[in-house]
Amino acid sequence: MSFRPPAAPQSSLPAATVERFRSIVGEKYALTGDAMAPFLHEQRDLYQGRAALVLKPGSTEEVAAILKLANETKTPIVPQGGNTGLVGAQISFDAGAVVVSMVRMNKIREVSGPGNYMICEAGVVLQNAQDEAARHDRLFPLSLGAEGTCVIGGNLGSNAGGTGAMAYGVARDLVLGLEVVLADGRVWHGLRKLKKDNTGYDLRHIFIGAEGTLGIITAAVLKLFPKPRAVETAFVGLNSPEDALALLNLLQSRAGNAVTGVAMTAAVPASTASDRPAAIHAGAARILAIIPLRSCRRRSRPRFSSAVRPLWPLRACTMKTAPRRRTSRRCRRRRSARASPRRRKIPPAENGRRRRGTRRDRTPPASAGRSVPAAAA
Repeated sequence: MSFRPPAAPQSSLPAATVERFRSIVGEKYALTGDAMAPFLHEQRDLYQGRAALVLKPGSTEEVAAILKLANETKTPIVPQGGNTGLVGAQISFDAGAVVVSMVRMNKIREVSGPGNYMICEAGVVLQNAQDEAARHDRLFPLSLGAEGTCVIGGNLGSNAGGTGAMAYGVARDLVLGLEVVLADGRVWHGLRKLKKDNTGYDLRHIFIGAEGTLGIITAAVLKLFPKPRAVETAFVGLNSPEDALALLNLLQSRAGNAVTGVAMTAAVPASTASDRPAAIHAGAARILAIIPLRSCRRRSRPRFSSAVRPLWPLRACTMKTAPRRRTSRRCRRRRSARASPRRRKIPPAENGRRRRGTRRDRTPPASAGRSVPAAAA
């Protein structure tokens, strides 16, 4: 099933107006005819639209010029990000409309590890933003299924939730500031980097989740977090969603923000779940809860079993843990010696074990002046 708009003229936009729009971005980045096809239907082909022109601006100034001209000529504008939406909001159904694709604005302007922020343009792919944060030993926690294709502008325009919303919040909670082009072409420069900013009105939340109806987001200051050092994922078999909610409340009371989310699905019978952990489909569990826990401490990892098992009667629980780097016994000795320099170092013997009696011979000499029993003599 697909939604198709009723038949209408191919273009109701005057040719002179089309040329004025084309002159803003250049001939190469103004698409017409069959070249517009990838921008006029979504992934499942449920929504197929039409437009007079597709423009691909490369800067905030070009976006401002497009909206200024659109305001002057009363031309409808449809902003579009990575075209990964599944509700058709990014598709134009007006033959006289202009689609503004933000894919060319894909620069990461600034990354600050100490400041825990990153400034991205609207066309930056979400996965690229995550990778850039990881290179600075930081985490950008927004993560969803289309992260390899969706862009930051679309994530903010739709207020995307993601898998880490429970611990870090939705897209709205991950933004410090915005740069937005308004409908008349004016630019709001709101790229603030401070977390504790109580000056004046906070206009960023008006544009986040507005789907581009109030303005086009061209750049954003995103929050970064310390990168997790260990991740543990628990697969828990439960009887009902109520049990899953009770387990979640228990985990949050004991582990706090280490719990990043909970995903529930129907338990699969053993005959059709050969790739699932045996402890899950061996019992009579009806609900399968997938619970990830994260820890930012270097030498520790979240302990799901120690936090829950003593208090919760689990029917089945199987953990999968990220691999940990193994160190040799000699390497651990060197680390402990560096941590406590006053500690006396005992060199290992040829067979790898510590030699005994290296300090001195503990057997008292016969000339020590002590009385020796007759039986020993």
